[in-house]
Amino acid sequence: MTYLATFLNWRLIFVLFGCIGFVWASLWCWWFRDEPREHSSVGPVERDLIESTRGLLPGHEGPWSEIFRTRSLLPLCLQYFANTYGFYFFITWLPTYLSKSRGMANAELAAFAGMPLLLSVLADISGGVTTDSVSRRFGRRVGRCGVAAVAYLLAAVAMVGGTLVSDGRSGGMLIALGGAASMFTLAPAWATAIELGRGNAAVLSATMNTAGQIGGMLSPIVLAYIVDRFGNWNLPLHVLSCLYFMAAICWILIRPEPFRAAEQPL
Repeated sequence: MTYLATFLNWRLIFVLFGCIGFVWASLWCWWFRDEPREHSSVGPVERDLIESTRGLLPGHEGPWSEIFRTRSLLPLCLQYFANTYGFYFFITWLPTYLSKSRGMANAELAAFAGMPLLLSVLADISGGVTTDSVSRRFGRRVGRCGVAAVAYLLAAVAMVGGTLVSDGRSGGMLIALGGAASMFTLAPAWATAIELGRGNAAVLSATMNTAGQIGGMLSPIVLAYIVDRFGNWNLPLHVLSCLYFMAAICWILIRPEPFRAAEQPL
C-alpha cells in the first residue's frame, strides 16, 4: 500500500484492489465446487474414497438450536472474540501505535505495521499442520485445546513484552510475534467448531464467527476511548494481552468432541 501510494492516488489504489477481488471471485467460481463429485478433476476412485472416509452424516443430527446447549460453545465464542479483537487492532490502530509510541515512520513503519499479518500467513498454515499432527498422536483434547491454549499464552506474553522493551524495533517484533501466535489458533478453533457441530457445523461456526466480529467492532472503539481517557498507548495492548490470557483459559474449558457424544445439556 505504501509503495503503490508513491505513484497512484488513493482512489486508483481502491480500484486496483477491487479488481483483484473480481479476479479472485472469477477464479473461485471456475474452480471451487460444493462436492468433490461435482469437480471435473476428481475421478470416480478419488470421489468414492473421499465420500466413504470423510465421516459426514446425512443431513442434520437434530434441530440446529441444539448447538446452544453445548457447554463448549461459550468458551469457544469468547476465545474467538479475543482473536478478532486483536486482529482488528493490527489492521486499524497498529500503525498509529508504532508512530505515536515507538516513533516509527515511512518504510520502517510500513514494514512493522505489516509484519503481524505477514507472520500470520505462516502461523495460519503451521497452526493447522500442528493441531492435526498433535491430535492424531495425543488426541483432540491436546491437539486442539492444548495447542491453542499455549499459543494464546505466548501471544499474551509477547504483547506485554512489546510494551515493556525500550527498543522500538524489538517492541514491534514482539507485537508481531504476538499477533502471529494468536493466529496460530485459527485452525484449532475452526476444526473444533466443525467437530462440535457435526451436522450443524455451519450454525455453530457462524455463531463463533459472530462473536469474533463483535470483538472486531469493539476493538478500535475501545482503543480510542482508552487512549483519549488515559493518554497511554500501551494500555490498549495490555487489555489485548488480558484478552489473550482469557482465551487461553477458555481453551482449558473446551471439550472438542461432538456434542451428542460427549456434551451434556446445560
